[in-house]
Amino acid sequence: MREKTSEDSISRLIAEVVPVRYSAVKIAGEKFSCDSLDPLKIKRSALDSAGIKCRKYSSWDTAPDAYVTAYFDAKEERKENEDEEDPDDDKQRSDDCIRNFSRDMKRAKAGGWQATRDSVRQSWLDKRYGTQDGK
Repeated sequence: MREKTSEDSISRLIAEVVPVRYSAVKIAGEKFSCDSLDPLKIKRSALDSAGIKCRKYSSWDTAPDAYVTAYFDAKEERKENEDEEDPDDDKQRSDDCIRNFSRDMKRAKAGGWQATRDSVRQSWLDKRYGTQDGK
């Protein structure tokens, strides 16, 4: 009894359960809850709550521990990859960057070098094509 309630055993239990619960919330959603302190029961409950059907066995409760752990880890990996690679978010960010760049360029005032460059270019165009009446 003392071994189960010692500080070391409680710390080990917390170190095992907290990451599993975090991953379970990632898979099953924010409203996931489970009262168990057994990591495998938490994994089974998360897969059930997410609505994922067990393919090889009748339910997640009858599936072997290794199968449940492997499927849970794979599902967690897929969720992390989906979160990282959100193409709509990337497209939105690039559109915003282009829009902001265009707005900044419209507001930018030409410096002395730009005015010199523009006048040299205009004089070259005037020599080559003749003077423009519209300007």
